[in-house]
Amino acid sequence: MVALLAFLIGTIAAIAVGWRMVGRSQVLVRDPSFDPVEVGRRYVTILGGLAGFAVTGMIFLVTLGRSLPGADNASYTTVVAMFLVAYIGFLGVSILFANIHGTSDEAGLDVAAAMFAGGTVMVWFTIGIGWLALVPLFEIVGLHQLAALAGWVLFTSTLASYSLNATQVYRTGLVGARLALLIPALAAVVVLAYGLVLGVLGVRPGDSTIAITIAGLLIGLPAYAAISILPALARHERLGPIAAAAAPFGVFALAEGSAVIIGLLLFSILGSA
Repeated sequence: MVALLAFLIGTIAAIAVGWRMVGRSQVLVRDPSFDPVEVGRRYVTILGGLAGFAVTGMIFLVTLGRSLPGADNASYTTVVAMFLVAYIGFLGVSILFANIHGTSDEAGLDVAAAMFAGGTVMVWFTIGIGWLALVPLFEIVGLHQLAALAGWVLFTSTLASYSLNATQVYRTGLVGARLALLIPALAAVVVLAYGLVLGVLGVRPGDSTIAITIAGLLIGLPAYAAISILPALARHERLGPIAAAAAPFGVFALAEGSAVIIGLLLFSILGSA
């Protein structure tokens, strides 16, 4: 519950601050050399392989659980839940990318670019959950030193991988460069504030990893639904202009929420490792 409150309060505050500071005044220009349809098509194959990795991980854990004493515990459930969410994300976004087509600019909204921008944010977020699940998995099977090493390797790789995510979103023309750089900074402030509050109050939230993972569904599922219906919204006489005006804020809010969740996951996993 503490982690969920931190996510909700921190994300809302970060979105409000970021949009007020930079978002409302940003100048958005799409890179004409960037083709979201072609890049999205390439992603489909990659995401299909990652979905296979996630479902294989779940099968391995279920099979292992049949012979592992005490498998019905919070840690084991957390790892399975993380692989499940990752599988849903990989499969869902691959289908989303497969349905991006054309470069229509109806009602002032580049539908292909907007769908790709939302999808690529979800890719970064889903990969983060899938790979971070390896740390508690190593702990379960008793590979504690490998878990500690993997934790810091995944920490640095997760941060580094944001650069590609930020670049792609910027090139779609949905998020400005300054705002793209501000997103991880605001997420870091939220995580630091969360850790500081826990320390001052002496609160031990326990293993909050599964709660944070579930929080990912709170933003992932509505965002996926919204992105999926963009082509229909853009063609609507009244809803099209509204969707065009809201698209930059929506992509930013999704990116900020995803960054906060990944930050809280890193804090939870590395803190308990």
